[in-house]
Amino acid sequence: MADTEMIMAIGELKEANKNIASAMSDIKDNLKTLNDHNVLHVQAVNVDHKIIASYLQTLTAKYWWLIVALLITILMIMGYKEAIKFFVPGG
Repeated sequence: MADTEMIMAIGELKEANKNIASAMSDIKDNLKTLNDHNVLHVQAVNVDHKIIASYLQTLTAKYWWLIVALLITILMIMGYKEAIKFFVPGG
């Protein structure tokens, strides 16, 4: 009787190992899909960042005078001593 129970237990272990192997294969496929999506997302984000950087570069090249005027206006409104705290650390 112990031999048949042992043989049944071995059969159950074999079946469990097959199930685990199948699950691991599915997990591998899912991880590959996730990795592919992450790579594509990173590429899209890099393209978006390059576009934003080019817009900022164009903005600062064309409207540098407006940026300087706004900074001077902020300095005048807040007062030099108050405004310098925001621009110079420890100031």
